[in-house]
Amino acid sequence: MYCKHCGAPLLDGAKFCGTCGAPVPPADGKEQGNDRETEPPVSSAVHEDAPDASAEKVHEDQHASEHEERQMVAVPPRDAAVESADTVTERRPATGKSWIHRKAIMIPLVSLIIIFAGLYFTGKYLTDPVRTVDAFEQAVEDQNIDKLKGMIYTYEDVKMTDTQVKAMLAWFKNDPDTYSDIVQSLENTAHAANHVRYGHTPYYLHKAGKQYLLFDHYQIATELIYPEVTTNLKNMVIGITGAGKGKTAEKAESNSPQTIKLDGVIPGIYTFYGHSDAMDQTKKRH
Repeated sequence: MYCKHCGAPLLDGAKFCGTCGAPVPPADGKEQGNDRETEPPVSSAVHEDAPDASAEKVHEDQHASEHEERQMVAVPPRDAAVESADTVTERRPATGKSWIHRKAIMIPLVSLIIIFAGLYFTGKYLTDPVRTVDAFEQAVEDQNIDKLKGMIYTYEDVKMTDTQVKAMLAWFKNDPDTYSDIVQSLENTAHAANHVRYGHTPYYLHKAGKQYLLFDHYQIATELIYPEVTTNLKNMVIGITGAGKGKTAEKAESNSPQTIKLDGVIPGIYTFYGHSDAMDQTKKRH
């Protein structure tokens, strides 16, 4: 079998001419191959008669072959580039889904942080001892008995009554200097570090447990006073008007007086009474 371009003999199964590099067309059959072997090479005669034209044709064929080889070599990088672009395109949806997943987690988390921060600062504001002192002053000014009953705290945890709150308000009205000292002490304590008690006034700021689980709860505190009354009248009933039950001086004698200790009350001005068959007296004391 011979090359169609240069007439050089070809090896069996060769796809390109080893001499000029021209591509070899596939054989149609065995007979066609045998006919080519027996026929004289036409290109050979041409080669002998016109060597310049044949050489020029070989040069062109070689150039075309080299160009084709370069094109074949250049193809794989293009395919790789296309494949790389496809890979990036396929990965983008995965990246988007990942961001959406993180966003779905972060948004509720940030919302919870904002809510808890808001609740914390709100609770801190509502439990500020300065607000407690301001509320106490306003309630005294307004003579708000119901509000003051909920604000006054005693260590004995005695329930405040209207009579006791009225007695306190009567004292503040009767002795404004004392009330001014009490207010000054409350304000100094509210603004002091760790809210340490300032002064020794009858009413002061006291931490009474927790409020909203996290914050200290401050109340206006005081200590109960247990009035004592001495009488020498047997069976005299002694007490405070509107505050508890009276007590009877069963052991009192004319030459041996008896001292009666009454129920505890908060500091204020109260009306004391004493009833007996021999005498009936009522006096105000504070």
